[in-house]
Amino acid sequence: MCTGSLLLGAAGILEGKKALTHQWYLNELRTYAEPAAGRVHVDDNVVTAGGISSSIDLGLKLLELMHSVETARKAAERLELPLGYYH
Repeated sequence: MCTGSLLLGAAGILEGKKALTHQWYLNELRTYAEPAAGRVHVDDNVVTAGGISSSIDLGLKLLELMHSVETARKAAERLELPLGYYH
């Protein structure tokens, strides 16, 4: 999440992938990956997110990937997010 994507890039993990980071660091990200659109981006086995406000979105996406869309929806409901917030 956020500038952690730059660490993934420096480690060579983002090579040939699209990724996200905090908007202030998009130029640095371009050194390692093509910037993606949105708040959370999945590229093969790499999941990145934008700034800190996207952390809940990232958590829900990870729940979906590891469990199911229904599990992510239930978590969003439990977090009292607006109806339809997740998918």
